[in-house]
Formats: sequence, structure tokens, C-alpha cells
Amino acid sequence: MVAGIRTVPKSLEESVTCLGGSPFQGLRDAILPIMLPTLVAVFFFLFMRSMVTLSAVIFLITPSLSVGAVSVLRLDQAGFTTQAAAFSVCIMLLVLFAMAAMKLTLIWLESRGRNTVARADAT
Repeated sequence: MVAGIRTVPKSLEESVTCLGGSPFQGLRDAILPIMLPTLVAVFFFLFMRSMVTLSAVIFLITPSLSVGAVSVLRLDQAGFTTQAAAFSVCIMLLVLFAMAAMKLTLIWLESRGRNTVARADAT
């Protein structure tokens, strides 16, 4: 996130202020469009880390609530190895789907940024 904030030029923020924009407009129109790829990457990084982290999540288990990774362990311990393997594959597919969604979102944001620059150059 710090690297994303550093990519925003100070002159861009100052120009929004000089043109009479509020801090909210500066955030919406100047800072967020530049930081959006960073925000998406950070969100998916945290998602991937949460899919891997089991040690902290295991304390959240209640009789009515079970986390996917703990369910895999319980199924395997109960002797349902094939069901545990199938559930593990579902978890891996979910992570792969999230990775693909992140890549597609970043590609879309990059192409949208190029289109905006091309339109600005054309005018």
C-alpha cells in the first residue's frame, strides 16, 4: 500500500486542490484511479494469505461453524479420505479462481488506463 501511495504524484493532488476540488474529489478522481491496481493486488494477497493461514483460524471453530480446512482434517481423521480430497480440490479451485479473477481485474484496469490515456492524447 505504501508503494501505491508513493506512485501518486504530489502535483496531481495539488492540481485537484487548485482547481477547487474537495479532498473527497481528489481521492475519487486523482488518487484512487492510480492506486486501484495496488488495492486489488493487496486485497487478493490478503485473500490468499487467509486461505493458507490455519493456525489463527482454528480457534474460531464452534460446533455450529466449521472452517473449510478444518473440515478437511476432520473428514480425513474420520476415515473419509476421498471426501477430504474432494473438499481439498474445491478449496484449491476456489484459490485458483480468485487468482484468475485478480489477474483479469488487473488486466482490465491496465487496459482501461491505456484507453483513458489514448483518449486524452487524441483530444
